[in-house]
Amino acid sequence: MVLLSRAHQPSTYTGSETLPWSGGKTGGNYAVQGNLLTGPEVIDAMAAAFETTDGALSTRLVNDRLVDLHVEDHPTPIKELYRLLNIRLSQVAVEDAGRSLKMARTSDDATGRAEAIAEARARAARAVGLYEFGDAGWVALAGAEAGNLAAASEAARRALMINPVLKRYSATPETGLGIEPELLKRLLDDARFRKLWDAMPGDDEIEATGAGDAR
Repeated sequence: MVLLSRAHQPSTYTGSETLPWSGGKTGGNYAVQGNLLTGPEVIDAMAAAFETTDGALSTRLVNDRLVDLHVEDHPTPIKELYRLLNIRLSQVAVEDAGRSLKMARTSDDATGRAEAIAEARARAARAVGLYEFGDAGWVALAGAEAGNLAAASEAARRALMINPVLKRYSATPETGLGIEPELLKRLLDDARFRKLWDAMPGDDEIEATGAGDAR
């Protein structure tokens, strides 16, 4: 499917040497075409799906310049594309949450800081909603929930259970990965988080009062 701007008239062309079945259809700001199809019903179904679906363009097309997805061999390729799309959109939400947290840290205005934190929390929650098996979303949510130690601890625990290697990253702030040092110091004083942390492989000599200085 090809999406065109409003300034252009959609058109479709499949040529005279394509293999059956081939053809195309145009509509408001889009064109859809293909060959080696079972029949015109495929084109009609694609057009109808695009015309009747709401939401972001990436969700409607399952592909755009921000999202580059490939499924080469899968029994249910469209379902797999949606799964991959959700993973990518989760990554984008994590990046957005990080920017919002950065804005919160640099804001001198209490209201602006609170709004940025709320935005970070919403974006991080979207990230884990789209892909709950990604540790980055849970790390972002832990950072956004820093003002609520219980919620931050639960999110950080989820991240560690998904990816135990986060312990090594978090214990070495120079990597720029993992849980931020100041938050980690507080989390290590939380019994539930500390129990999981100590059970994970890695440096077991990190003290609750010095996590940010661990090497």
